[in-house]
Amino acid sequence: MMNSMNVPSKRSTLEKKLDKLILALFATLFTMCVIGAIGSGVFINEKYFYLGLRGRVEDQFNPKNRLVVTILTMFTLITLYSTIIPISLYVSIEMIKFIQCAQFINNDLNMYHAESNTPALARTSNLNEELGQVEYIFSDKTGTLTRNLMEFFKCSIGGEIYGTGITEIEKGGAERAGVRIDDDEDKRSATAVHEKGFNFDDTRIMRGAWRNEPNPEACMEFFRCLAICHTVLPEGEETPEKITYQAASPDEAALVAAAKNFGFFFYRRTPTTVMVRESHVDRMGSMQDVAYEILNVLEFNSTRKRQSVVCRFPNGKLVLYCKGADNVIYERLADGNYDIKKTSREHLEQFGSAGLRTLCLAYRDLSMDQYKSWNEKFVQAKSSLRDRDKKLDEVAELIEKDLVLIGCTAIEDKLQEGVPACIETLSAAGIKIWVLTGDKMETAINIAYGEVLIV
Repeated sequence: MMNSMNVPSKRSTLEKKLDKLILALFATLFTMCVIGAIGSGVFINEKYFYLGLRGRVEDQFNPKNRLVVTILTMFTLITLYSTIIPISLYVSIEMIKFIQCAQFINNDLNMYHAESNTPALARTSNLNEELGQVEYIFSDKTGTLTRNLMEFFKCSIGGEIYGTGITEIEKGGAERAGVRIDDDEDKRSATAVHEKGFNFDDTRIMRGAWRNEPNPEACMEFFRCLAICHTVLPEGEETPEKITYQAASPDEAALVAAAKNFGFFFYRRTPTTVMVRESHVDRMGSMQDVAYEILNVLEFNSTRKRQSVVCRFPNGKLVLYCKGADNVIYERLADGNYDIKKTSREHLEQFGSAGLRTLCLAYRDLSMDQYKSWNEKFVQAKSSLRDRDKKLDEVAELIEKDLVLIGCTAIEDKLQEGVPACIETLSAAGIKIWVLTGDKMETAINIAYGEVLIV
């Protein structure tokens, strides 16, 4: 209630200006009539003799009653001067606006959306007269300028970048530098996969090739983190081709789809278990179903900027997997491994410059004593009736520390079709555009360049 505001007026600027004009004309009319009426009362004697009135005289011309003369003359002058009020102007303007909406906006082929077979529809006649007065546009980015269709595009594991694709932003940056980049689909390798949530090409880690990399253990932890650390719900048949994922955000669905294509297929969830079908784990390339017991879920929120799960492996091993924003994860990493941290940070900046959304993945091995001590505090915080969220965040801080960095992911959210051309047209019209985004600084800057230069 304290933040409530008065309902804003929906009247157009033209209507407001027209109202002011009419009020000014009314004031002018009233002033003219008052001056004329007073003058008539003052000079009624001259009028009486000029008209040659004799005998019975009407009240309007009777010099003996000047007040009545003034009042009656006032009404006469209002009737005579009322034509200066352009009442028909309202009707004319409404007719013009109606014709503009019905004949021009609704029939504009450039505003027709072919995919949904939807033409433009003007729901208010005030729209067209306001368009020419727009000076600033404030817009969201994700889902507005972009399609909100996240695709796993690149990643960094153990200090090594994987993924050979070229983003739209990189193409725009190359054009800005005068370099032409060819991104031919025919040049993609045989292991390349492009499906909903996954657009990745790198023969080094696809189809089990990651086992031959210098850091296979890091690759395995990376893929397991993708397959376990989430709140995604699988739907449909439990096969990689027909399963679908329902997630709170497209980012999570894209990460789980990536784990599936890397050979860690998440296919079933129970209240306490996540089932993952792991392939290419051993040299024989065999397939095995592994049940990971989910002991605790520390959910993502805008304050924490990270998500963690504590899981128990079939052999009893306890592991905390965590994914989140790079600045949040780096604050909680264990000492040591400075080379990997430095290299991964450089990779994050590189991904950000390419217009990709980044997340860092990390894990921590837990002993049974550590977990039991922490879990008691977690249960108390979760059952608290006051300040529950605050207490859960404080308890999460106790265990989300001394993490080991695994790598980082890079997800592409492509621009909507026609966005660069639209922004170019708006800029040519002198309209300034402000975009709100939660991306990193270099990501936002390069996306801004890309939006204008991808045309």
